[in-house]
Amino acid sequence: MSTHATLFLEVLLEELPATMIRPALSDLEARLLQALEGLEYGTVRSYATPRRLAIAIDELQASKPRVESVVTGPPVDRSYDDQGNPTKGAIGFARGKGVDVADLMVVDTPRGKVVAAKVIEGGDEVSELLSAALHDIIVGVSFKKTMEWGRGGVRYARPIHGVVAHFDGALIPAEVADVHTCLVTQGHRMAETTEVDASTEEAWLSGLRGQGIEPDMSLRQAQIEALLVSAATQLKVAPIVDEELLEECLQLVESPVLVVGQFDADLLALPERLLVQSMKTHVSVFPTTRDGKLTENFVAISNNPWGESALIGGGYSRVLRARFYDAKFFFKEDKAKSLEEHGLRLGNMRWIRGLGTMQQKASRVSALAGVLAPIFGADVGQAKRA
Repeated sequence: MSTHATLFLEVLLEELPATMIRPALSDLEARLLQALEGLEYGTVRSYATPRRLAIAIDELQASKPRVESVVTGPPVDRSYDDQGNPTKGAIGFARGKGVDVADLMVVDTPRGKVVAAKVIEGGDEVSELLSAALHDIIVGVSFKKTMEWGRGGVRYARPIHGVVAHFDGALIPAEVADVHTCLVTQGHRMAETTEVDASTEEAWLSGLRGQGIEPDMSLRQAQIEALLVSAATQLKVAPIVDEELLEECLQLVESPVLVVGQFDADLLALPERLLVQSMKTHVSVFPTTRDGKLTENFVAISNNPWGESALIGGGYSRVLRARFYDAKFFFKEDKAKSLEEHGLRLGNMRWIRGLGTMQQKASRVSALAGVLAPIFGADVGQAKRA
């Protein structure tokens, strides 16, 4: 085995929630490096998609350096009896240091002669170290919400389906949540053959990219940004820029594909904010604008390289159309009464036991707003009414 080589680890899961991916990847990397403390290493590369978290470490030292030290123990007069036989204190000290009692030495110290043991620490090989620690490294990753599956006993954000772990091309044998480490992973769910060789980082990358999966988040983001530029040109709309939605799409797809769709133009009569928030919040699609006004076209990032773009776009359109027409109906109903009339119904809604109704809460908030408004230069009347 080389003195320095590449370590590769991948955790394959069911789709993680978008907001959990970056924190989980960061925590996994930190826990792995903590387990390798004391070892030299080079570049660390991290990869993530909704279904996988992976880390590669270049030029990792194959084993911890062996360090020899002399550890002192009890005084000589308490370590041997009158016949020179070791006492329980000397025997216990030797056992604690992992040496034979006959190998104990006598050394001079400022506090007099004491027994000492020559201790050799280190020498642990990476594969052996990680084989014992891998379960705790992976299962210890922190999530805001967790679940159990199978026979239970392990809590994680989503069920673990596979673990790839190897150093210098050799499998690191371990078991994580009833899953044994291996040298193959799973590619795109829709691919004709989902199994991908993961015996090296290069083979893993090549196999996934051959199925349209880009595990490098920075490269996948660049792909999505290029698709948005292409869509804006195709639709003759303003540049599509939304960092928050871009981040969400980045963590929702591992094979970015452009989909363009549209909804009925008469729905543009609804408040623009309502339409935009519905598109972004409910179906994670990008609204488009032309000359500062919302258009009926939208852009989605699909996760299916083999799907029919028009069919997928039609699906998005049907979902949006249903939501928008519902919104149109309720918006019309809401406008039939003033906000003050709607507010009267709050008197029939309890807020918290012992703290009155929602109407009473609204009155207290209104009074507080009136006090705070002058401090911030706001209109007192408008603040109280709001």
